[in-house]
Amino acid sequence: MDSTAQQDYLTTTPAWPSPAPRESCVEPPVDTLALSERLAELQQRSRKELRRLFHELPVPSLDEIEGEYRAVLLDQGHWFANLLTRAFVNRGGYWIGKAFQPASETGGYGYNIFRTRRGVRRAFRMHTYLTATNAKPKEQFTIEYGETNTGTVGTIHDEVRRVTPGLYLGLGSVHLLGGRIFRRPRKVLFALAGPVADFRQEASEQDVFDADEVFPPLV
Repeated sequence: MDSTAQQDYLTTTPAWPSPAPRESCVEPPVDTLALSERLAELQQRSRKELRRLFHELPVPSLDEIEGEYRAVLLDQGHWFANLLTRAFVNRGGYWIGKAFQPASETGGYGYNIFRTRRGVRRAFRMHTYLTATNAKPKEQFTIEYGETNTGTVGTIHDEVRRVTPGLYLGLGSVHLLGGRIFRRPRKVLFALAGPVADFRQEASEQDVFDADEVFPPLV
């Protein structure tokens, strides 16, 4: 592993000023079995079908997504793309979730969750936004990593759409290997289901390991 890749792999992100903690309003999905069935349906769809579905779905509000969510990678279109994507996403541990904390109607923050040999790891912090741009006049729910991460992770840009309350389809964009080999960003499809647990404020300030924790399943 070269020095650039090593720095990218081991990068830790500084904390940023966060709003005062507020009372959690996280409630688990009412019908987790139905949600699991819908998630299984997404896992059976092709990349082309998922891309088409994504652009048909509504944009959620920031307040709608709060707490820790189960995360699942979906079809990336080709066996090699699936392999490459999983190798990148799971390099900090096996990726199992994302967590969200709204701070206002237009901004929030969060982190990612991994299962490792040492236990459950919460790391790779992020900011969330509900914004419109000249290119996309309609408001978009976006997740940005550039303010809190360096290297390849810092290039990640995600957008999230609602499939049904409690189930969301994500479309990520990342410059693999810093764009040194693939000039165009790779599009990554994933799903989020939950919430399954409350947001952990300490994980928004530093990496957190829980050696004995078992991350809760959706059902």
